[in-house]
Amino acid sequence: MAAISFSGLASGIDSDALIKATSEATRKQRITPNQTKITSLTDTNTSLEDFEKKLAALQSASLKFASLNGGGLQKQGASSDETKVSVTAGNSAINSSYALTVSALAKNGTISLGPSAGTYTASTGTISAGTEQVIEIGTGATKETVTVPISAGVTTISQFVASFNDLSSKASASLINIGTTATPNYRIVINANSTGTADGSITVTTNAAGFAAPTASPATDAVFTIAGIGSITRPTNSVSDVIAGVTLDIKSTGSATVNIEDDVSASSALVQEMVTVWNDIVTFIKDKNQIVREENGEDVKNTFSSLATTRVDDNALVSLRGVLSSTRYTSGSQIKVFADLGIKTERDGTLSFNADTFKTAVSTESVSVTNLLSDFANQIATTGGIDGSGGTINQYIRFNGLLDTTVNSNKSLITSLNQRIADAEAAIAKTEQAMRQRFATLESTMSRLQNQQSQLTSALAGLGG
Repeated sequence: MAAISFSGLASGIDSDALIKATSEATRKQRITPNQTKITSLTDTNTSLEDFEKKLAALQSASLKFASLNGGGLQKQGASSDETKVSVTAGNSAINSSYALTVSALAKNGTISLGPSAGTYTASTGTISAGTEQVIEIGTGATKETVTVPISAGVTTISQFVASFNDLSSKASASLINIGTTATPNYRIVINANSTGTADGSITVTTNAAGFAAPTASPATDAVFTIAGIGSITRPTNSVSDVIAGVTLDIKSTGSATVNIEDDVSASSALVQEMVTVWNDIVTFIKDKNQIVREENGEDVKNTFSSLATTRVDDNALVSLRGVLSSTRYTSGSQIKVFADLGIKTERDGTLSFNADTFKTAVSTESVSVTNLLSDFANQIATTGGIDGSGGTINQYIRFNGLLDTTVNSNKSLITSLNQRIADAEAAIAKTEQAMRQRFATLESTMSRLQNQQSQLTSALAGLGG
């Protein structure tokens, strides 16, 4: 059922409808434009946040070629005998070949403690004599001395293990059954956590009377030779400080030849990744900058996409294109610009990438390829500067960068517009209240006059009789 309104009973004026129409007209003039602006600014900020993520993705893809990550081309290492030595090469590695001969592997020190008499047939077996066991792990300034207290005939071997593990950060103790399940024969085994003679050695300096003389397996260093370099000793089997950019993983004694070369396939995939992210940015900006014109007779309406009213995205793309077009390697003979790598700018602003051209460029002048990629990455992707504000991309996506400034400015404007809307709504409410009071007064006056008219008409009718 429709609501019943008694407005205008005396005057015949639908005051509620009139007040509502007046308020709506005011809202259309004072509030609706501000609400439209808020929606537009909110959409712009959402797109700018998406744009920031896309720029960050381009930065991440480009950084893989930057000097701080080793430079342009990816490298790969190969060993003639993976059972002897395996190899991993970083971007900074130089293409070369090395002949290695391994004479010793690095290992940690180990000691075994058994009873001075009889056997430990259970983990609850007690240490028969002594007041403490003193063990040293490592040498020099980093040496750790562990003193495990013993209560003769009371301290069990499992308690000894627990105490040692609580006291030591450089070695670990455990119980090992060297017997059988039916006839257990336990030993306390202590292993250094590190390899090499410096940090991995274990020495018993005070042996409790309840223990037999410890059985020891000493720590050793890795020892190997590289033809043309000589003998090298390292405390671990993973060696990354001999050949720049190369990590050698020593696995057994013997000889192997290690080769370092360009990884064209991996490098090509990373270039394609960078190109794909770049094209995503170009397409995104084009889509978000559209202005659609709609004509209906003399009525013309322009609809602006979310980034059509800001220049910050266009400026970013101009800056990126500037770096792309200006990147040169003047020392190159045949490979000097990105087009020589198979990277070309299409008419719509996107990039195309020819993997075959790239492969040829690497085989022709790998140094030129490396320098082109790293120079480009250094300019657009690295932060640089004391405050980390350098780099084309970082200028836009860093904290309080150009995108932050634009977004925060829009947020401030949104706050101001919301306040204007609130003020306008308050003014409309006040106007509505005043209008209702006026109409109420009008209705009261009209009703009183109508009553007076009715009384006068009745009195005049009586005189006529």
